[in-house]
Amino acid sequence: MSKYTASTPQLLLSRRLSLLLLLLLIFTCCSAFTNTTMPEFNTDSLNADASQQQTLKLSLPPIYSEADLRQPSPITMPELEPTTETTSATEAAAGDSPTPAQPSTTETADSATPAEPATATEATVAANQPAPAEPATKALAVPTAYSANTGFKSYMDYRVLTNPRTGQYALQQKAYTDEQGFRIYDGCYMVALGTYYSQSVGQRFRITLEDGRSFMAITGDIKSDAHTDSLHQHRHGNIVEFIVDQRRISKTCRRMGDMSYAGFSGRILSIEKIL
Repeated sequence: MSKYTASTPQLLLSRRLSLLLLLLLIFTCCSAFTNTTMPEFNTDSLNADASQQQTLKLSLPPIYSEADLRQPSPITMPELEPTTETTSATEAAAGDSPTPAQPSTTETADSATPAEPATATEATVAANQPAPAEPATKALAVPTAYSANTGFKSYMDYRVLTNPRTGQYALQQKAYTDEQGFRIYDGCYMVALGTYYSQSVGQRFRITLEDGRSFMAITGDIKSDAHTDSLHQHRHGNIVEFIVDQRRISKTCRRMGDMSYAGFSGRILSIEKIL
């Protein structure tokens, strides 16, 4: 072993001393730094800067002009002259005058003046005007036997009239269906009658039931002689056959096959042809 080589215990001791010295040095430096006085913060400079800013603000010109700062002038509404009705109502409400409110002259004149009666000339003209004349009619015979006039009123659907060259088809193009399913042309119910009553379509009739009710009808079709009696008035007691929209009639009428259930119950009392 060399004479300059330190033993292991000596080496450890020297290392410990070096560490202690280092810690002592660090502690001494920290104490010196703590005891050093910090420089005081100068607030006078800040106060001086604030004073300068305030002075600068006061020296700047104002944003609003004197005209903008003026007080707005009040709006004056023009005085309206009170009407007679307003004055009367105000006085009556305030109780300033014991005299009751007088109505306006115009209202008094209107209420006091009665309606002028029709002059003699107007009354004469109205009396001389003729009343609407009843259409000329021709009464046609109606069977009285129950077997020939049962009150049954069958129906046919208007869609079976398909020939565009016939009068039946032409009338249907101008007719419409009402809420009960009847086909209506010019205010008349469209019906089919035997040749005893009509030989062509478009003829009008006034048909009266046994209870006194009557309705206007127009022939939209003619029954075949093969489907009526020998006088061509009825078929098994059915005189009037209505033309309808079968899709619109009631279930009762469709089930019974009789349009009497749509408000036309009763036997036929009379048939008048409109001339």
